[in-house]
Amino acid sequence: MLHFFYPVLDALNDGRVIRKSVAIALRIMGVLVALGGLVLVIEILKYSFHPDTTTQATFGGLLFSVVLLAAFACVVEIHFYRARSVDEMGDPPFPVISVVSILCRFAGEVYATLLVAVGVGGCLFLWLAKVTPLGFLSAMGGLLPAANQEASFMGGALLLIQMCLTALLGLALLYAAAEGLLLIVDVARNVRRLAGDGRPVASPAGAPEPVPVVPTAPRDFCKICGVVLVPGNTFCGNCGTRI
Repeated sequence: MLHFFYPVLDALNDGRVIRKSVAIALRIMGVLVALGGLVLVIEILKYSFHPDTTTQATFGGLLFSVVLLAAFACVVEIHFYRARSVDEMGDPPFPVISVVSILCRFAGEVYATLLVAVGVGGCLFLWLAKVTPLGFLSAMGGLLPAANQEASFMGGALLLIQMCLTALLGLALLYAAAEGLLLIVDVARNVRRLAGDGRPVASPAGAPEPVPVVPTAPRDFCKICGVVLVPGNTFCGNCGTRI
């Protein structure tokens, strides 16, 4: 029989291959996000410096561009930070679940950062330019909550509040999902420990006695980054989380 695909399957069984692939993908996505952010800012600046644009609209477009540039810079940093977290997570007992947990946190952080930037920058743009900023953000599609605010002071304030509340809700839900996955890992790890604690099991009459299982020293892992914890330490040596 042909076994040319066996090496690929063996590599997938190794959690390190999956972690490395995810880390590389996050870094590539970070570069693409940086390029996309630059394109978006250029479009806003084109509108701001158009001959028919008022002075207030030009100033509002400049402020909106600065806020978005700062937000996209933060998003790129989130990509590379979480890529490093995946790289340095060690060898947890359930690597895929640990990686997905980190990705849930990553998604919440990116989503919240972008929404807060749209809320702050869009509010300033709406106040000065008297035009909704959401037309520039059509590329984000369904990521943005539906908003149809009036070109007024109250409309800008409502846009800011709506985006910030949605960002907080999205961050909380995705962080909760990440912690739920880690809870599943904890339950599975405890089940393994109970199954291998070496306690004798009753055998039927005439059946051979089971071979006692020699318990191994359990290893604790950081619930945030997955790195093996050093016994006696109060904080994780990788991400600094209190144990």
